[in-house]
Amino acid sequence: MRERRKKYIFISQTDHSNLASFITDDGGLTYNLCHFWSNFENADLDIFIGEQEYCNALDATGNFFYERWGDAPVHSIYVALVLQPSEIMFLDTVGY
Repeated sequence: MRERRKKYIFISQTDHSNLASFITDDGGLTYNLCHFWSNFENADLDIFIGEQEYCNALDATGNFFYERWGDAPVHSIYVALVLQPSEIMFLDTVGY
């Protein structure tokens, strides 16, 4: 059986008033698999432009294959790390 890779994330170069505590329970050593459900998502895609280093870091974890990461974890990790809580809208009155 193949050993599963740890789910490391990086938060050392991000603003500490972000939502990192939503996506990690151990100060950023691992990703706790929490994510925003993105079945309904309205985003400014400019925040993702030029983030090849971020995508490469996620790809190096192997979790696109092992955890079947899709768009929700990829967007959630990035948004939680780079945006302020005031820049994220929680639309709890929209039915799904």
